[in-house]
Amino acid sequence: MLQAWAQPITSLVFGCELMRNWARSDADRYRTGINDYFRRKREAGQSSGDPFS
Repeated sequence: MLQAWAQPITSLVFGCELMRNWARSDADRYRTGINDYFRRKREAGQSSGDPFS
């Protein structure tokens, strides 16, 4: 992938790309999942700055 200049992304970014229209009715469910993901990372003492963590 890198040789073809593709940019690797995380599963979080992939999910955000799928939910480009955040006004959709099912966006709240995904938004809740994202908030839970970052809350758990904070509780575990992990930084959210590393895109590959």
